[in-house]
This record gives sequence, structure tokens and C-alpha cells, in this order.
Amino acid sequence: MGTFETLRKRAGLLLAVVIGLAMLSFILGDFLSSGQAFFGGPEKQIVAVVYDNEIERIEFDERVSKAEEIAKLFSNEDISSERRDEIRDEEWDRMIRDYLFKASFEDLGILVSSPELNSYFSVTNPHPIIRQFFSNPNKENKTGPDDFDAELMVQYINFIKEEQTEDQAKSTQEDAKQRFFYVTEQITESRKIEKYFDLVAKGSYPTSLEVKRAIDEKNNSVSFRVIREYVKIVDTVDQIQVTDAEVKAYYEENKNNYYRMYNEAEIDYVVFDIIPTESDHNMSIEAIEKRKEYFKNSLNDAEEVNSYNSDEFKFEGVYYKQGELPYNLDTFMFSGKKGDVMGPYLENNAYKLAKISDLRDMPDTVRARHIVINEGDQQKTFYMADSLMKLLKANEAEFMQQALLHSKDDFTKMSGGDLGWFNTKSIPALAMSLNNDFTYMKQMIDSAFLKEKGEFYLAGSPLGIHIVQITDKGIPVKKVLPAILVKEVIPHTETIEKVFQQANKFASTNNSKEKFEKAIEEEGLQKRYAKLFEQNRTIPQLEEGRNSPRDIIRWAFNEATPGKVSGVFLLKDRCVVAKLVTKETKGPKKMSELNIAELEYGAKLKKKTELRSKELQAKVAGKSMEEISAILDSAIIMSIPEANFADLRMQGLPSDAILLAHVLKLEPNKVSKPIISGNTIYFVEVIEKKTNDIANADEQKATLKSNAQRVITNNLIKFIEEAANIQDNRIKYY
Repeated sequence: MGTFETLRKRAGLLLAVVIGLAMLSFILGDFLSSGQAFFGGPEKQIVAVVYDNEIERIEFDERVSKAEEIAKLFSNEDISSERRDEIRDEEWDRMIRDYLFKASFEDLGILVSSPELNSYFSVTNPHPIIRQFFSNPNKENKTGPDDFDAELMVQYINFIKEEQTEDQAKSTQEDAKQRFFYVTEQITESRKIEKYFDLVAKGSYPTSLEVKRAIDEKNNSVSFRVIREYVKIVDTVDQIQVTDAEVKAYYEENKNNYYRMYNEAEIDYVVFDIIPTESDHNMSIEAIEKRKEYFKNSLNDAEEVNSYNSDEFKFEGVYYKQGELPYNLDTFMFSGKKGDVMGPYLENNAYKLAKISDLRDMPDTVRARHIVINEGDQQKTFYMADSLMKLLKANEAEFMQQALLHSKDDFTKMSGGDLGWFNTKSIPALAMSLNNDFTYMKQMIDSAFLKEKGEFYLAGSPLGIHIVQITDKGIPVKKVLPAILVKEVIPHTETIEKVFQQANKFASTNNSKEKFEKAIEEEGLQKRYAKLFEQNRTIPQLEEGRNSPRDIIRWAFNEATPGKVSGVFLLKDRCVVAKLVTKETKGPKKMSELNIAELEYGAKLKKKTELRSKELQAKVAGKSMEEISAILDSAIIMSIPEANFADLRMQGLPSDAILLAHVLKLEPNKVSKPIISGNTIYFVEVIEKKTNDIANADEQKATLKSNAQRVITNNLIKFIEEAANIQDNRIKYY
């Protein structure tokens, strides 16, 4: 079953590609989330609303559970909490997509027929999802860079079609069918969306009026001279005064420049650290002391360490030379004998027992050669590797020839499998094959340093089974293999309860904004701050514990109003009490949120520009461009050749549609009145207006159609989302 075991292990990359293609750039993060509370009755939990369709939480949870099962099938591993969050977000996108498009697919008759679906399993031109699913980096006779293995695809399809008699084969076949069904479902949905996009895009066309306007914009150009003056506010000189009404008018004109992209909240919070007591330390010491004698007599230190320690402190299996370990540990390891145990000693809030698991003379570097065997089946691969190694032991001179004939490592086979010199962290000859991830090669690397020169051995890796021979070794030095038991000092129930009660008293006593602030000052507590976004799952400096930082975020957006004080959140090694400072929804920021001085400056600059324009208009009436230049302290007169609306770029000037719109209305050889654009005042004299025959109707029609289709492709999802009036209530439940 090696073929199917290999496919099962491709979870991360495959799911990313499948979902990425199916979504077709369908990113919902910027538009989902109304941030408003939505209640559907005591027994009805509404997680989303799309086109007035209420989607209940139970439906969404079922979809997530199914997606988690599929993910397990691909990875053959338990789902971590981080991966579960990712799956929930991915399934949310898929669910919203289904509700957005399902009715349209039915109304428009968009479907994927069986013959069409079958065509995507073409041996020569498979669908990208199929190409990825049946990739095989080790296949021979590659026809392209993507490693698509047509033979592997055929084997897989035949396997799920065949009648299986053995229970194990039936179970494997059922898993294979579910993975295969999931992949074909994604292909079907992605193709429907592609067809929908094509249908809408190809249904767009430019009107005759639009074509005429495009021709006019390209064919009509103007050459002109221009003088510009930037208006600035100088506080020591300017005495511009603005009223509240003028500041508000400026804000209304420019509020979209102050746009909030997501629902946001701000909190202040205090932390009550849960510090282990002397009793907690004593309990940890007693626990590890009881293990000391057993650890000292253990015959399998790796197994003992891994069964006792948490995942964070698994057995390393690394040999160190003198000077590479912390001073106290280094001194003990290189002054004792194999089997000696030191401790318990306290380090980083944990009590440890350190054992000299092994002492030996070892080199820093080794040279070896190898042949990688991969027959596409684990059992066949092992038999082939074992028999070939026996042949090579009997006749080492055959190694180079056998490497050329059988090795799947294209990077070393031409040199007879030579790996060159390597250390415990790097095999340069295999860097490209493994993308520099040598964790997969640990068995091979570790074994190499324990073998003698000339010795053969077998080792496994993602490439297959390696037949390895040690060809040379560096100068040996004394090295030690440490084994370390770790018992972290964990606050026990009594310690946690005491701190929790302290935090709870603070929260219940100081349950208003004023009391919260006053208590912090009186009790000498440190007030901390965090800015929250509705979609966040973490808060910097606050780790997961009995509660999650996500619980604080949910409280802030669901239950709290500004000034409200929370209850106690029990996190890792700390209790947290928070006060909501602000809570704002996506959209233009309120005037009260902005820096009033910044708004006043903008309003003053606008007013000064208008006043300066009136002042100059009176001064320069009837003047030539040269005279205006003199009045403006010899301002530069710039010449702009053949500008038009089809291309707003003007040599020496920024693209400015306001300026060009004014210029195109002017008569030649007349100096304009002041033209205001932002905080710049322009004076213009048109030299010449031209009408060319650069553009024709067919070209412009094709260009407009192409542009329209691009706009539709880039914005269709946004238009559909707006029409669907999507409500995102996930913050209430997750």
C-alpha cells in the first residue's frame, strides 16, 4: 500500500492547492463581518446571513467536522488547534461561496458533466488539482517540472474501482475513495465558478457612446505651458482661522481617506501572575526524585525521556563535544562515566535530571556514498535495498555502476552516489533534494557517525531507502550523548485558586471605568494595552491556557460596551481582567476619533489655497505667463507636449485629471484664471489643440472590452458580496 500511504501524507500542500484553486482568489476577510449582534431566538444560533438566508451554527459545525475528517484522511494525523482554526476559516469561505453561487448555477444551468470531469483525468493534460494530487518527485522519465505521475493516477483509480476482499484493504480503499471524492468535488466547484466568471465577463461589451468617448480621449490632445504654486501653512506667519463648520466640511469631503478596514476594539488590562509557591517547587522535586533511580538504571534512555517529558523536551539524540553545553552540565558530562546522573537541578522553572547516556570518540565530519532505492512500494523497496546491499558488501567495486543503474538521487548518482563530507546538521549533496530540511535525514546522519569506515547500513528518508557506505571519517574527539528528564514547576490548584480569587475580587470591586483606573493606581498595578481585530485569535504576550486570548476578543466584541470591566480570564500562568476602551466598526472613522489638529490643518490649507487663488486672480488679470512668473518670484514656466485623457501622464507634472479637464476647455493663446487642484494653484496657456487619427473604433472597442472583462474578473466577487448583504456572526461562537 506504499502508493496510497504516500498520497495520504500530502495533506498540507495538497489542501492549500485544492482550496486555493477552488476559491479563485475568493478572499472574504475584508468584507465579512458586520460586527453587530444578531440573535435568532434561544435555540437558534445564526452564524451567518447570506441573501437573507440564515445559516445556523449547527450546519456550519457539521461542515467543519466533515472538513476535519477529510484533513485527517490526508495527513493521517490528529488535527492541532491551530490547524482546526485554519480549517474553520477555510470551510467558512467555502460555505459562503456555496450560498453566493448556488442559486446562480441552478438558474444559469452551469454544471460539470461526467464526460467533462473525466477529461480532467487526462494522462497528457490533467487538471492542476489532479496534477498536484498525483505528483511524484521520484518518478523516472519526467515530462515536465511538476512531477505528475500518470501511472500513479491510473493505479489509484484502479484500486478504488477493484473489489477488495481483505478488511485492511477495504478500509484503505474506503479512505482512498473519500479523498478522491473530495478532490473531484473541488474540481467540480472550481470549474463552475470559472464558467460563471467567463459567462459574466464575456457578456460585457462597450456601447457606441463609450467607444466614441475613448476615441476622442485618445485622438484629442493639447500642448500647453503651465506655472504652478504650492500653498503651504507656515504657523509663524499664517493667521488662517477656520470655524467648526469648515473643519466638519473638510472632514466630510475627505472622510474616506480615514477608513477603518476591520472591526476594531481597544482594551486596557491588568495581569495577576500565577507564580509557583515553595510547595509547588517541593512537589516537582519530589516527583522527579522518585524517578531518579529508575532513570539511572534505564537501558533505553530515549524511551524513558520521551515517555516522561512533555513534547517540548523530547530526547534530542545529539552528541556534543566539550564546550558546547552549558557550563555546569558540560563539566558534569565530561568528568563522569556512562550512566552517571546529576540532579535534580533547577533551570528555566523546571527541575532536571541529566544522565550521561553515552560517551565515545567521534569525528565532527564523515564522508559517505549512497544509493537511493524506491520501487513505489515499501515492501518491494526494502527487499531490493537489502539484496543490493548484500551484493555490494561482497563486491564494493560495483558501487558506482549500481548507483548509476538504480539510484533515485539524480544529484549524486553520476558521481557514484558520493555525498561528500558532511556533519550532523548538513549534507550539501542532498540540500536540493530535501529543500535543506535535514530533519528527514536524522536516522541516516546519526548512524553515519556511529559506523566504522567501510561499513554499510540502510536508512530511510522521504527519497526512499538509502544504501550507505562510510568512505572516510574525520579526526575523532570525545563526545557525550546527554539524556535529560524535565519536570516543569507547575502551579497547583491551591496556588491558582488563590490568585484567581485575588483577580476576581479586583474585577468585582472595580467594575466601572473610574474604579478600574483608580484601583490600578492605588494598588500599584501595571496597566497594559491591546488593540484587537475581530478576526484575531491571539493577543501579544497572552498565551493559551485554561481560557484562550480569543475569549477576551469575543468578550470585547460581543458583550462589552466602552467602559465595561470583564470577569477573570484564566490564561497560562496568569489571570487577566480587562476594560473595554473603544469598539468601532469597519468604515470611515468618526470625526471624534481623528486628530482634530490634523483636520484643522487640512481645513486651513484648503482655505488658504482658496484665498491665495482669489488674491492671485486679482493680481494677474490680463498678464502674460512671463509676467505671472515674475509676480510669483520667477516661477518656472513648464511646457507640456500633447497631453490627453487616454494617458494622464504629463511630462514634469504629476497625473492630474482635474488640471487636464480644465486645460482641455481652454482656448489657445489665452492665459487661464487660477486653477486649483489640491493645494496647488496652476496658471495655464494652451499652445495648440490637435485632433489626430491615432485611435480607431475597432481597436478601442477591443481595448474597452478587455478592460471591462478585467474589471469584472477583479470585482465581480465584491459586487456579489455587496448584493448578498453578508452578516458574519462567528465572533459570537468561536
